[in-house]
Order: sequence, then C-alpha cells, then structure tokens
Amino acid sequence: MQIKTFSFVLGAAFGMALLFAGCDSDNASARISEKSATYATLKTWQKKYIERGDIATGFTPDMVYMAVGRATKVKQDEAPGGGTDELWTYSVFYLPPNATHYRPPSQKVNTPYEAAHTTAAPAAQSQQVSGNAKAASAANATGSLEPADLQSYTLNVSFHNGKVVKYWITPN
Repeated sequence: MQIKTFSFVLGAAFGMALLFAGCDSDNASARISEKSATYATLKTWQKKYIERGDIATGFTPDMVYMAVGRATKVKQDEAPGGGTDELWTYSVFYLPPNATHYRPPSQKVNTPYEAAHTTAAPAAQSQQVSGNAKAASAANATGSLEPADLQSYTLNVSFHNGKVVKYWITPN
C-alpha cells in the first residue's frame, strides 16, 4: 500500500513539474535558463532589463531573445559599407507590465536598412501609441491581463552588426 501511495505522489509531482515547465516556456525565466551562459556574463542593469522584458540599444540578439522571445519575422540584408543589418518583427506584442523603455516610432532613421525598409509614423499616431502604452501598463498593474483589455503592438528591433541600434512599437 505504501508503494502505491509513493508512486501516486511521485507521479503527481512529475506531472505538475511537466505542467509548470510547459507554462514557463513562454516567459523570460525559461529563455534566461536556456541562454544561462550568456546571461551570466551580463552587467546587472542588463539582467534587470531582460528580467522585466525590456530591451536597449547595444543588446545582442541573445539578449533580445531572452527579454522578449523569438521574433515572428526576421529580415537580414547586407549593410551599405559592409556588415549586416537585421530587422526582427514581433507581430503581436503586449507591453510587459514593468517595461519602461519601449517608445513609439520616431521620425529619425538610424540605419540605412531602416531607411530602405520602414516608414515613419505620423505625429498623431505617435501620441496615440504613448497613450495606449500607458493604458496597457495601467491595465497590467491592476491585474487585468485579458487580451481584449490590452493594446497589442508590433515591436520592431533593428540590429546592425549584431547590436540593437533602434527599436520601436506601433499599435495593431
């Protein structure tokens, strides 16, 4: 009888571990674990950004992946003057509740790749994005995580020679 009870408890524990591992696969802690060697080499401020789902200029592709996950689409081109340019696009992106560094698109284009592949948003749309970003953060802060309650965005991350040079959001 004790062996059956022990087997049942062990089986239940294993099942719960699998369930939680499956739920964890879509968040930063699972991605950090996957890239633990890279994460261990980062500065404290970089780790804090990644843990809260933020990115910053100068981040590598591994750092962006740990912070926000796998991009929906990746475009790669040769950069004028040598090197490579990449544009990672996240088609449906929800602002993380504690993230502070996402911004609406600016009129300034930082790389030749962006000049050829993106268009700037009108000023009215930029203001709307800022307002929606605040509303999404407020909704997250109050505990409402229903997709219908949150504004979704498209996140674009532009890399030049393996480093983030610019990132921006546009409302969906």
